[in-house]
Amino acid sequence: MAEPVRKKVPVAGDELEVFIGGRDEPGAGTVCTAHPTEPLDPSPPSPQMRRAMPYLLAFDARPWLGDIRVPTLVLGGADDQVVPPAYLRAVQEAIPGSSLVLIGGAGHVPVFEKPDEVAAAVRHFLSQRVWL
Repeated sequence: MAEPVRKKVPVAGDELEVFIGGRDEPGAGTVCTAHPTEPLDPSPPSPQMRRAMPYLLAFDARPWLGDIRVPTLVLGGADDQVVPPAYLRAVQEAIPGSSLVLIGGAGHVPVFEKPDEVAAAVRHFLSQRVWL
């Protein structure tokens, strides 16, 4: 089995500790949870995901978020433990004129957990814009 990936990632003035490991390793399947007792996927990450993790952890859009000049909706789950609402608020605050919607009762994948609420939020966002 490949070595687990452990990394502290600075996000919005805080540190998020990320651990991706196999099923038999302590903490496996506990980082990515929709709710504290309900793992999204307790199985070991695929080889493709293991290869992608260093790039995902290194990606930082903060330097250019302020340059976005188009209507932007930042949408996430109010109960997301992978990307907590505080991080979504920081993204929204960094994008001039953007909107933030937190879907109540949804975790990391609100489009699957609360599809009707997500669709309503997107429809509302689009209805507030003038499209040429």
